[in-house]
Amino acid sequence: MGRVQHVSNEEKRTHFDGKANHTNTLHQYIDLESDSLTFHVLAPIIDIIIADLFIRPDEVLVDFDDDDDDDGGATVAIAKKAATKAKQKTLALKLFVKDVANVDEDKYVITIKGTMRYELAMDHVSTGMSFRQVVAAM
Repeated sequence: MGRVQHVSNEEKRTHFDGKANHTNTLHQYIDLESDSLTFHVLAPIIDIIIADLFIRPDEVLVDFDDDDDDDGGATVAIAKKAATKAKQKTLALKLFVKDVANVDEDKYVITIKGTMRYELAMDHVSTGMSFRQVVAAM
C-alpha cells in the first residue's frame, strides 16, 4: 500500500481555488444527450448484406472428428453454437429499426446517439486502428 497523506481542512478548502469550475468548461455548453445522427438505408442492404453476411448460416456448422461416436454431444454443441450466433446476430442488428413512417419504400432507420463519440471513433478507425483498439482508446 502507498503512503497515506493527511491534509488539513484548510488545505482541502483552498486546493481548488483558482481552478476552473465545471460551469466554465466546454462540457457545460455541449448537449451530449440529445445529439444524434439519423440515416435511412434501403432494406435489402440491411437484410442481405449486413444480416446475411455479418453472421453467415454456414458458420454455425461445427466440424467434428469422424471417429466421435457420441452424436448427441455433437448435436448439443451445434445447437449451442447456433443459439450463440443467433443471439449475436440479434444484438448486432439491434441498431437497425424498420421505418414505419415511410410506407412506400422498405427502409431501415439508423439512429446514432452521441455524435461526438461516433465521429471520434470514426477518426480513430480512419487512421488504421482496429475496432478493438478504438474501443480500448475510447
